Parts: sequence; C-alpha cells; structure tokens
Amino acid sequence: MATRNFEEIFVDVSMCAEVEDVDAHLMPCSIDYNGSANVSRFFTPSINCNPSKDPSTDTAQHLSASFRGRLLNGRKIVLPADYAGILLMEDDNRSMDEVNLKPRNKFSEFTYWNLDCTPSSDDKIVQAIQWIEISKAIHSSVNEVNLSQSSVASL
Repeated sequence: MATRNFEEIFVDVSMCAEVEDVDAHLMPCSIDYNGSANVSRFFTPSINCNPSKDPSTDTAQHLSASFRGRLLNGRKIVLPADYAGILLMEDDNRSMDEVNLKPRNKFSEFTYWNLDCTPSSDDKIVQAIQWIEISKAIHSSVNEVNLSQSSVASL
C-alpha cells in the first residue's frame, strides 16, 4: 500500500455532537485495506468476563474473546470526563497535498485487546489514558491550599 504524505490535515469537529455512539474495539493487528466493510456481519464479539489473576490490574475482571482463532485478552477503558473518542473518515473533497477528515462515529469507552497476554497497567494504551490525568495535575495552577495539602500528604 502506498503511503500518502500530506502538507496539511483538517478535521471538521462541528459535526461531532451529531454522530452516532459506537462500541469501539482496539485490535492488536493491522489491516491492509481502506474502504467499506460489513464489519457487523463478520465481527460480532463473543466476550467472556474472567477473574483477573494479575495484581497490577485495577479491575477484578478481564475480558477474553477470539479473533480468527487467536485468543485475545481485553479490558474496557472509560475515557476521562470531557473527553470523547472520534472515528474519522476522509471527506471526498480533497487535494493532493491536504486531507479533510470528518467525524463518522464517537465513543466514550472502548475495549482494547492484547494478543497472548492479560491487560495490565503496563500496557501503552493504559499509560496514555493515565497521562491525561497526570497532565492535568502537573499543568494546573498551584495555590497555597494545594501546596500545603501536598506537603502534608508527602510527609
């Protein structure tokens, strides 16, 4: 598949409130195809909830399913408040050096899947979502009340 390089990418977020909520899955694979697919006909996950054996997970359950005969282990992630996931698609109006994207669907939580390992707090996607809260904390303003509370808490 040829790689396209663009000078500019534009995202039209004005329609985000109008798009449909979907059940999103982050799969551990790459699909070398661009175009429409009847995913709901060929991929209907049968998900089992299992007790977690990994103490590093912050949930008592992990999910399991299979995809093309391979065992997948998963976990649901809820996005932080004031955040939404948006699935984008290319707008038909494009030129050679720019791409216009428009929202197709949105989600407030998603299931991510690992191949051959139980989800844990060491997974990159979990750390990326945790970074949102860490970033808020380190970039918020510090006042005397916050400073005195954090000083007492650190002792």
